[in-house]
This record gives sequence, structure tokens and C-alpha cells, in this order.
Amino acid sequence: MSGSSCCYGILHYITGIWQTLLSRAMYNKMYNHNQEQVCRKP
Repeated sequence: MSGSSCCYGILHYITGIWQTLLSRAMYNKMYNHNQEQVCRKP
């Protein structure tokens, strides 16, 4: 029982890091896209 809960904790920890990296990457992509649109305006 303790082993499975430990594995679940590690999995939850990795999932949290993955979601943070993914959301940060999406934010950077949107930010860069908006910056490009602003730069293109005369």
C-alpha cells in the first residue's frame, strides 16, 4: 500500500512539472506571436 502511494506521489509530482512547463511554453508561444504582430504594424 505504501509503495503504490509513493508511486502515485511521484507521478503526481511529474505531472505537475509537466503541466507547468507546458503552460509556460504555450504562454511564451502566444507572447512571441503577439510581439510579432505588434512589430509588423507600421
